[in-house]
Amino acid sequence: EQQSNEYADYFKKDYMYYHKLASKFNIPILIISAINALTAVALNEFVEQKYVSIMNAILSSGTGVLGSIQLYLKINEKVANAVRSATLMKRLALKISKELSIERSRRVTEGQAFLQECFGEFNACLEQSNPVEQKIRNFLVFKELPMKEKAQSFLSLAAAAVSPSP
Repeated sequence: EQQSNEYADYFKKDYMYYHKLASKFNIPILIISAINALTAVALNEFVEQKYVSIMNAILSSGTGVLGSIQLYLKINEKVANAVRSATLMKRLALKISKELSIERSRRVTEGQAFLQECFGEFNACLEQSNPVEQKIRNFLVFKELPMKEKAQSFLSLAAAAVSPSP
């Protein structure tokens, strides 16, 4: 659950980044297209047609270049992937939270099957998401005890094994 929430937060930030990046392309494209339409219609009265045509060509090529860069970087695809991944990870975290909130004796699903199902969903979501480009905290790894605590725990186990039981 914690791992899914961690990834959901990451993908929300990823979505915000790509959404802002998309608007940096979309807004200029809209403005240049509007200016292009106005020049095609309004400037004929004031400027010769050949200059109007040259302006239209320049403005059209500008929107074409911006649109091509946006397509090359796959920004809209990355926005969609990020929002989908954030939603799927949040749903998975809620599913796990719901299952864990039910008393063990009242759970309908068997533990191992539920774990396999959730892990499969988790992996499928990661495979379909944008590449993760920063280190994400790993809640799924077992934590090892520091060396000093290991030695003490081994000593206490040995002492308990040797001492007579009451």
